[in-house]
Amino acid sequence: MPNRENVSLADLEVAMKASPTQRGYVRMSAIRVLCLGFSHGQTAQLHNVSERTITRWVNCFNDQGVDGLIDRPRI
Repeated sequence: MPNRENVSLADLEVAMKASPTQRGYVRMSAIRVLCLGFSHGQTAQLHNVSERTITRWVNCFNDQGVDGLIDRPRI
């Protein structure tokens, strides 16, 4: 589950609106849905991704906060 100490729901919604990419917005939306009590399976279905992808996004969020959900340039 997402570490709720990383960000409040209100701050997450602000970050979603400010996301520079649609992909970042979707990732933050998934974290928000999980924080609201949905399961990994339900969240994956809602966002049309695998449960493994949801787990990866949660791990990035727990490690780096919202910054972990934003795309970075590839080198």
